[in-house]
Amino acid sequence: MNTKIWKLIAPVVLFATALLVCWLSPNPNTTPVAGVKMVLPDQVGDMTGGELQGMSDAEKRLLPGDTEMTRRVYGNARGEMLACTIVLAGGAKNSIHRPEACLPAQGWNIDSEEVIPVTLANGHSLDVMKVTIHLDDISTGQKVRRQAYYLYWFVGREVNTPSHWTRVFLSSWDRVFHNTNHRWAYVSVFMPVANNQAAAATLEVMKDFIAKSAPEYMFSEMPR
Repeated sequence: MNTKIWKLIAPVVLFATALLVCWLSPNPNTTPVAGVKMVLPDQVGDMTGGELQGMSDAEKRLLPGDTEMTRRVYGNARGEMLACTIVLAGGAKNSIHRPEACLPAQGWNIDSEEVIPVTLANGHSLDVMKVTIHLDDISTGQKVRRQAYYLYWFVGREVNTPSHWTRVFLSSWDRVFHNTNHRWAYVSVFMPVANNQAAAATLEVMKDFIAKSAPEYMFSEMPR
């Protein structure tokens, strides 16, 4: 086989083999353990959380019945508002999915993606995926572009990652070699960029929110 072709397909073959072994392996003996507690704090810095919300009717129809969700909208005296959501998977694998698949379905266009570090209040560092998004609002009869940031990451048992594909790989690897069945959680923070606020300032508000709130609901803030 041509060496160049083999270099291209080798990673695919190895990954497919790992998935096959995972599928053929017996279920892990360990009971799936969540890496988060499903309670968002009432107060995060100067931001006060509104009433805790669960799944919408549409989400209940789309997600498996054993999926858990908690969501809260936060605001402060300056008029800044953001939403934080935690989705905790049950037994089905389709409880957690790539945000890049659902954001466009909600009308948002993805402009860019990059991993950024957030230094938590306890000194640990957490890598999150920063997604810059926009939509064209025509509700007033004129097209107005709305920009927002969407930060997310995945939390398993004693592990976290901002990458969907790393999560998939770790699920297979840990199940086969460590007899561990992760019950993954998907944490996201969404905040629109206000007309009178610079985008960089919005991002700093979000990072500060994560820095102060994540240690309160994550059992493990350190990546593997």
